[in-house]
Amino acid sequence: MANLLQIMTHLTFSQKDLEIDLVKVLLVPSLNVSKLYYLRKLSTYNYTLFNLASKDVVCYMWHEGERSKGSSEIASCLERYMASLPSTVNHITFYSDTAGGQNRNQINAAMFLMYLKKHPSVHTIDQKFMESGHSQMEVDCVHSTVERMGRTNKIHSPFDWYTIVRSCRPQQPYNVIEMEHADFQDHKKVSSSVIKNRNKVADESKVLWTKLKWIRYQQDDLDAFFVKERLQDDLPFTRIQVITRKRRSASSWTMDIPPLYTEPLSIQSAKLKDLLKIAEDLPENRRGFFQSLKSSSVHSETVESESEEEE
Repeated sequence: MANLLQIMTHLTFSQKDLEIDLVKVLLVPSLNVSKLYYLRKLSTYNYTLFNLASKDVVCYMWHEGERSKGSSEIASCLERYMASLPSTVNHITFYSDTAGGQNRNQINAAMFLMYLKKHPSVHTIDQKFMESGHSQMEVDCVHSTVERMGRTNKIHSPFDWYTIVRSCRPQQPYNVIEMEHADFQDHKKVSSSVIKNRNKVADESKVLWTKLKWIRYQQDDLDAFFVKERLQDDLPFTRIQVITRKRRSASSWTMDIPPLYTEPLSIQSAKLKDLLKIAEDLPENRRGFFQSLKSSSVHSETVESESEEEE
């Protein structure tokens, strides 16, 4: 039997099944000090992958002083995870919710097609989208555990969150990978070179991304991806030709993916002012992190909107 990998967002693999998800923002510092309640905190992100077969958990974590939480950041985490898989895996399935900015978008689609081109041993990648609020995934339990542990610990910096997540399940610890700005790639820029059409069918009709429940990418047809509006095996896929052979250039598939940013993000000056005020109540050896953050009057964070990617 072929070795099948599935991911759920929360992220799932079938044989290996994975679930994938971006937990709600974890705030820093997290202290029971009333006078700090209305001051702005630093956001920390936790993108979690749960292997349904082995129960292994991988958490990609970073804070807003490194990067934001847009589609390119999520695509970078997914690509890094897939690159770590053994060569025996030839079918990957991701289960996730329908969030356009994170999961159901052409930036991920381009990344998956390019990954297949560079990894010929993988013949199929599936994305299956679960209805938000109507499905319970194992990865939700991971996030609940993290939040519960956070309520009983003082959190002075993002690194405290990283330590807490590592300690959540002593018998089978979560694997925390600390991401820095240099680890994120500009997959949005690449997607414009790879995908020229994302919703027009051969008969000139169009599919709506907001209705898609299943997207499939195949090694034997890298000029297209295949979609369904229901998660039913017996229903046929609709083929979307993303680029014609005449317009596709070899360089589109072999191009190096540029870095998303060459330096850490700047924190909005008003927020940094609040963070430095909060830092006054922290132990002296914990203040240096906040003092090292850069500020800007205009926040440089850019996040691809869900509406833009789901049209």
